[in-house]
Amino acid sequence: MYSPKYTITHKLIKSINRIVGAHALITNAPLQPKWEAGLRYQALVKSVHSSTHLEGNPLTEQEVAQVLEGKKPKREFRKRDILEVTNYREVLQYISDTYKDPKLLIDEKTILHLHNLCVKGIEGMEKEAGRYRAVQNYIVAGVARIPIYTPPPPQDVPKLMKDLVEWIQDAEKNDVSPFIISAIAHYEFESIHPFVDGNGRTGRALATLILDGIFCLCD
Repeated sequence: MYSPKYTITHKLIKSINRIVGAHALITNAPLQPKWEAGLRYQALVKSVHSSTHLEGNPLTEQEVAQVLEGKKPKREFRKRDILEVTNYREVLQYISDTYKDPKLLIDEKTILHLHNLCVKGIEGMEKEAGRYRAVQNYIVAGVARIPIYTPPPPQDVPKLMKDLVEWIQDAEKNDVSPFIISAIAHYEFESIHPFVDGNGRTGRALATLILDGIFCLCD
């Protein structure tokens, strides 16, 4: 089984306690329903924008809000750009709707479904959505697209993902902090880079899913 090596430091504990304290303060704040709904919507827009923007999506936060409201931005965009935004909104809604039960375990089927939601309808991904890659991929940098990291070969991906999911489930059963599980799972997922495309969005969705019992963007 996958067994990550990490150290619990005083600084890490302090940071986690600050997050938990801030969350408790917000959760217990006396907000009117319309204010709470507005804050949740703002958080949703920011989350969708930040996750898609990291992948090079050109929509601004305001344009993301317009798309989520069913409006057409003034600028012209590729179909892919719009789909990345609407797809990620569906991902967050799926997480909120499906994983309300804290006893529900994350499995490989869940991760494959997250990927399918992230890339569905995007040109060139019709046969790749929700499937582990069967080819070698690379992480590249710059306009020259120079390879800076080579993920494991495709034949190793199923075993690595199985091990990762088993570790997540075991860590949750043993009450490991969800902040630690989320961070390690995200790091290992991106190291495996199990899909042809959409690894960044799917990895962030996985990290969000692990934290969903604490933070929920959608009702």
